[in-house]
Amino acid sequence: FRSFEDIYTAVNQDDVWSAAKNVGTPLNSGVHDATVGLNPDGSSIIVYRTQRDLVSGDLYESRMHAHEWQLPVQMTPMINSPNHEPSASIAPGVDEIYFTSDRPGGFGGRDLYRIRRLPSGEWSLPLNLGPNINTDQDEDFPFMAPDGKSFYFCSKGHNSMGGYDVFKSTYDKGLDVFGAPVNMDFAVNTPDDDLLYLTDPEGKEACFASGRDSKQGTVHVYRVSTAQAPVNITVLKGTFASQFNADDRKAHITVQDALTQENVADVATDMNGNYVLSLPRSGKYRFMVAAGPTGKTHVGVVDVPRND
Repeated sequence: FRSFEDIYTAVNQDDVWSAAKNVGTPLNSGVHDATVGLNPDGSSIIVYRTQRDLVSGDLYESRMHAHEWQLPVQMTPMINSPNHEPSASIAPGVDEIYFTSDRPGGFGGRDLYRIRRLPSGEWSLPLNLGPNINTDQDEDFPFMAPDGKSFYFCSKGHNSMGGYDVFKSTYDKGLDVFGAPVNMDFAVNTPDDDLLYLTDPEGKEACFASGRDSKQGTVHVYRVSTAQAPVNITVLKGTFASQFNADDRKAHITVQDALTQENVADVATDMNGNYVLSLPRSGKYRFMVAAGPTGKTHVGVVDVPRND
């Protein structure tokens, strides 16, 4: 038996979400199906659907007609290619589409691109968004907010805290230029993957997915107010090194609040032994580091001073 990724819907009534309901066909099929973009007016949805090999896949668009989703149609070859295009979003005005691709000619890994509808009705050639947005690491999940200038995306590059972080760039339509990306900080980002940041039409709230407090390989959906509020948090960056084997840089670090016994951080080092974790306040924390060929756990207590 094998389970497949499907698309679900839930209704928010009086700030209470209903139970998630599988939307069924035609959006869901016998392979993996995922929602990766929605037209700002709700009239169409972008679906990523794998091929039968469950490895390669393409982007499809389904339109709403008579309150029902129609059969998804494969999107333009200006987006889909023999390479990997896992996400896309339709910009306000519906004449621009932003998408992700690892096609040759980019800056490395996955890059973000844009196509525009030409006066003829055809789509333009893809335009790489350039080095202000793209890095030699992966970028994904582009989203132009309804205001037409707040551009959100996820990146493993720039000044990411670890994995994918959410970034915001301000777009100047007159100059057709994207400003320097700004990390959305600890209200949104963690050392885990933080993905697919989408704002509401008024720009007052946003939803995103995150691997924080989730089982490995899974994510939860969160809602956050976009109003700025001061955040007091302690960030620790370090490098694990073994005194027994200098080449061994792999470790799994769990941090527990010594007062409440609550686990507050759970991270793994990267290939170079680097790690980043955040702690909610000052105080004593128990660090449990599992490393070495036997996975033996080493325990130590760290006293984090107040940051006034």
